[in-house]
Amino acid sequence: DPADLDQLTHDLERELRPIGMNTVNVRQSLEFALAAFNTIFLLFQSFLALGLVVGIAGLAIITARNVVERKREIGVLRALGFRRSLVLKSQLIEVLLVVSLGVVIGLVVGIAFAAQLFASAEVTGVELTIPWDRLGFIFLITYAAVLLASIFPVLRAARIRPSEALRMME
Repeated sequence: DPADLDQLTHDLERELRPIGMNTVNVRQSLEFALAAFNTIFLLFQSFLALGLVVGIAGLAIITARNVVERKREIGVLRALGFRRSLVLKSQLIEVLLVVSLGVVIGLVVGIAFAAQLFASAEVTGVELTIPWDRLGFIFLITYAAVLLASIFPVLRAARIRPSEALRMME
């Protein structure tokens, strides 16, 4: 009974102190160690989330710069007959391709690292399980955030008038 544990610990130490006995509550020690590990893992997750946010912001900035640098090319395409929707789709496909490559590379490296970590730990009874549902949710949020962050530059690219872009060529 956990309620009697403190009293039992106190009684044992009082009776057996002359021979140097100290008592340790293993449950409290394990709970403390588990809380410390959970705090470290929460810190890792926070850093990874921060890296994801920075990556999404970086991709939005790159997309905005891409539109500015390709203004002439987009204008030429529009002058050749590309519709706004086609320019919009091509820019979005490019952004989603970059995000997909990043997600796949991150997933492969993360799973390989976790597998190596579990293989080197040699803990019996513990196996590597991958939370595919959480990963899928994180990927959906990532794709939605990237689309939200890059939609304004992509819309700006689709609105480029051929006459304005071709005038810049001179």
